[in-house]
Amino acid sequence: MHCPVAQLVAQLFLVQEVPGSSPGRTAYQRPILTLLLLFMFEFIKKTLGETGTQILFFIVAFAIFYFFFIRPKQQEEATKDDFMKSLKKGSKVVTIGGIHGTIADFIEERIILTTDRKGSQITIAKEAVSVMASQKMVEQKPKK
Repeated sequence: MHCPVAQLVAQLFLVQEVPGSSPGRTAYQRPILTLLLLFMFEFIKKTLGETGTQILFFIVAFAIFYFFFIRPKQQEEATKDDFMKSLKKGSKVVTIGGIHGTIADFIEERIILTTDRKGSQITIAKEAVSVMASQKMVEQKPKK
């Protein structure tokens, strides 16, 4: 009795066509890893049963979802919060609309930007500041 999950994993990731061989003939590229996966899934199936295997599948799926989608978004939000807290008068920023300016003042949840040397000012929402574009602008030194 073989575990279908282990066979599927082996077919997807560990089996590769042998160059120059007849069509459909495959060779195991990593036989030790394949055997380890087969034994691991068989062990899980025997100890936990079919229900336990399904529960383990959902736990692994949640872990993958967390590390690839939820955690990066949390880190991005933390970076944005840190950037917004570090803003002060005189900071150079870029809005999400592409307007470059220097912060002249803060009014509640709004920012007053000076956009050119003549002193033109516009009022924008704090959320309209692009963190990525502003950080790139600060890192790049203007060419003279």
